[in-house]
Amino acid sequence: MPKKKAEAASAEPNPEQGMLGGFNIEANQEPVDTGDKLPVELHLEREIADLEQKEKGIDFTDIHPEVGFDRGKTVDSPTTSDGIAEAESGSANKPVQKRKTSKTKLASEDKPTDAPEQSALPVKAEFGKVPVNTYKPVNFFETDFKRLDRDLSDPEREEWNEIYASFRSKSILTGTVIGVDENDLPVRDPETKQIEMRKIYSLVIIGYRVKILIPENAVWVDGEERAIYLLRGMIGATVDYVITNVDREGECCLASRAIAVIKRRRAFLGNPRTAPKPGDILKASALVVGSKRCLLTCGGFDVPLWTREMSYTPILDMREVYRPGQEFSAQYLGYDAENHRIGLSVKLATPNPFIGAERRHPVGRRRQAVISGKYGGGVFCALPDGTMVLCLYSNGHLDSDFLLGDSVIVHIAQYDFKRQFIYGRIVTKW
Repeated sequence: MPKKKAEAASAEPNPEQGMLGGFNIEANQEPVDTGDKLPVELHLEREIADLEQKEKGIDFTDIHPEVGFDRGKTVDSPTTSDGIAEAESGSANKPVQKRKTSKTKLASEDKPTDAPEQSALPVKAEFGKVPVNTYKPVNFFETDFKRLDRDLSDPEREEWNEIYASFRSKSILTGTVIGVDENDLPVRDPETKQIEMRKIYSLVIIGYRVKILIPENAVWVDGEERAIYLLRGMIGATVDYVITNVDREGECCLASRAIAVIKRRRAFLGNPRTAPKPGDILKASALVVGSKRCLLTCGGFDVPLWTREMSYTPILDMREVYRPGQEFSAQYLGYDAENHRIGLSVKLATPNPFIGAERRHPVGRRRQAVISGKYGGGVFCALPDGTMVLCLYSNGHLDSDFLLGDSVIVHIAQYDFKRQFIYGRIVTKW
């Protein structure tokens, strides 16, 4: 290892530093010269400066591919998972609640004299310990690429070239999560300072033939960590990542989504004068879909949205309508500089079906609809054009006679233009 890199790897850690997906990030930022600028421009420039500082704070000498790792075993997914709602209800298991990756240190920091020079990804110290001599370090720059790449097909060669480029230049790649694995990775225990093999969960991405693992501590940005079981809910989602370690002979790589997210945010904010303005329509993708909330990603920001922010029509279970990886058009509501987050609304990006409904469905007419929900004795009936009618039962009908999803005939009774409600009565089943 060059002298400069060795010094950087052995530098004394700053106790005031934070962690970005397991990589050192300086927590204290230098003040930004404000000048004569508008408040919105100041917020954006401060955020850009913060992202630049975070990106510079990543010591890439600490994440050289000097790590050999087991390809691991697959973790069975649960039969049911409400990704977002369960996280807030406190139903996460104990390992999730105790997880504190932000306090761990990289294996390349302050190496003891009796430990081999190795790099490792940090995780918490609760996993089972395996002797460190069960793996051999892998050095990217000592790999015989001429021999290994000689017989590759064109698609394989193209895939490896993208991986090499991402590792060397930290360029962003994009892939689809196909599973979650439990892997043995070398980690330095923050208490004993010894390097040990521990089992951690990783997202699995396979573009063509190469297996790419994103460890659980490299999925979320520091301060935005979420429950560990949300990883299983991300199967099928499209994520950005940067290659951090390469095991060419094992045809497996380690990657970090957290680094890619920082880069995306910096590009998203960009020049304050060319950054998205409130009201702009942006593209967003679903990361995790729960029964009541959906976690979207846009411009490197993870934005949770409730049902009322996704659709004009009430949705009982969003998992029956949306899926991870699904793309949406969302209206940009603005940037919150204090909390470092953006606002999105998928609902506002589509026309309101109430507009013009009085011409399509005049008072006194009957229409076919589908029961989408019940509340307080009333029934929500959705018309084919997405318009919602709040209905009561006609005389002689019982609530037990009508189930969710039943097709019915409704009578349009009244319009409330102030609250944008349509009232009616259920005439009969259809």
